[in-house]
Amino acid sequence: MAEILKPLYRTQLNYRFLIFFIFISFFSQAQEVSLKVFAEHYENQNVYIWLEDDFFSRHTQLIDQGKVIEGECVFLLSIKDISKIRVGIDYQYGSLYLEPNTDYEIAFPKHEEGENRSLAWNTKVMLSLLNIPEEDVNSQIMLFNSELDSFFSTLLLGDLSNDPLNASDSIYSLDQSNNLSARKFSQKESLLKFKTFADSLISDSDTASFITSYKKYAAASISFSLGEKKDTLYNEYFRNEKIAYNNPEYARFFNEFYQNFFEYYSYYPLSEKLDKALKSSDCKAELAQLVSEDAMSGGPQLRELVLLKGLYDYATIHSKMDSTILAVIGEISIQSSYPIHRDIAVHFIEKLKRAKKGSLFPVIEFLSFTGDSVKLSDFEGQMIYLQIFSTWSSSSLAEMEFMDQLNKKYSSDIRFISLSIDPDSEDFYRFVNANRNYNWELGWIGVHPEKLKLLSIYDLPLFYLIDEDLKIVEWPALWPSTGIEKTFYEMEVKKREENKLRFWEDQTNKSKREE
Repeated sequence: MAEILKPLYRTQLNYRFLIFFIFISFFSQAQEVSLKVFAEHYENQNVYIWLEDDFFSRHTQLIDQGKVIEGECVFLLSIKDISKIRVGIDYQYGSLYLEPNTDYEIAFPKHEEGENRSLAWNTKVMLSLLNIPEEDVNSQIMLFNSELDSFFSTLLLGDLSNDPLNASDSIYSLDQSNNLSARKFSQKESLLKFKTFADSLISDSDTASFITSYKKYAAASISFSLGEKKDTLYNEYFRNEKIAYNNPEYARFFNEFYQNFFEYYSYYPLSEKLDKALKSSDCKAELAQLVSEDAMSGGPQLRELVLLKGLYDYATIHSKMDSTILAVIGEISIQSSYPIHRDIAVHFIEKLKRAKKGSLFPVIEFLSFTGDSVKLSDFEGQMIYLQIFSTWSSSSLAEMEFMDQLNKKYSSDIRFISLSIDPDSEDFYRFVNANRNYNWELGWIGVHPEKLKLLSIYDLPLFYLIDEDLKIVEWPALWPSTGIEKTFYEMEVKKREENKLRFWEDQTNKSKREE
């Protein structure tokens, strides 16, 4: 009996240990962070929180939203590592880092009336972090940036009193009148001084800490821009080094270092290798082989990341290879041995497919001026000229004057639509009531960031030309004032010719039937 009970006891014990480790694992991976946003100037407006979850493709994910009530909005966020987030209100956003098991209070800056608002929704602002301790990662980064500014000011302006290197022998020199003046450094001298300065900043005993890694790769990017040799940088920062996926400065340095990787193969005779790889039945393997032949492409994991980055950059320059490159990136998104690479591949595919000529226009809904919900697909079967505007954008309103004239001339063939991204729908309705003469479809989509991101709205005004099957013809399209009428006229002539041809074909067929 005892022998029977022993395995059962061990099973129960193992089960208890399993529950215990799951419990411990859950709470060790994710911790709650409180974020209080003070925004007294944005009462009843929405606050959005994005997580920057992929620094290589610059992808962001909307993770929470709330509303400003009595001047503030509180979020409880679950994070497991130091994470970079964006806090957005209206068309603006500011960034900060969150550390696990830490509470944050921030003040969102007031938008000043009359401020230039040409940007639609991604205007970056400086958040005020309140009661932040000196050891917090945000404090450390701000201190680091301040020290960088001080160093380069010293280097450029020759302020001896602020010289971090105390380089009295090199920052100043005597001019012909024996007066001290700032000396211009050569690129090599500037690089040497910066490297000495950077080494003095990166003195954290914990070499695995986030801020040490942040400083390390920020310094690498600056060294690269100052002309440091690529092989030196590769040996120091990429060879035998782990990929710091969660560090934005690593990703920035990586993207700069490996930018346009396959452009190196654009010239003969290497172009023949690239052309052969792109036409191969096993394109991914051939392209991966090209990457592996590069002396600065690292181990298998780094090589695949280089391949992804290289494919994305190449596709943005050589659009004729879109289908081939999308297929290869698609393979990686499914087959990669590294889960994080599968995510990065998906994000690259999303960016490459967005706003491509011939692809379907995103599915969107908007409120009409009558308050009804309308889908863009309701206008399928008609050519659409779509404007994104706001009542605070003077350029948008000026273009509507030209749009009015185009609508009067071409409304029989083209459906004109103007959609407002004003944060407050009341501003849109007031505009409509004041402009009853605008006799085309006017609607409101608001400033919801995911919808604006889907439409790639960054500047105003923005125009799109969409065909009868809701496929993209031009994105962005020309403005009414900059020549879109030529396109409309050519479309009208083409349609008349097609109708004429169709008429004579019908007449010919009718004659044959009568015979």
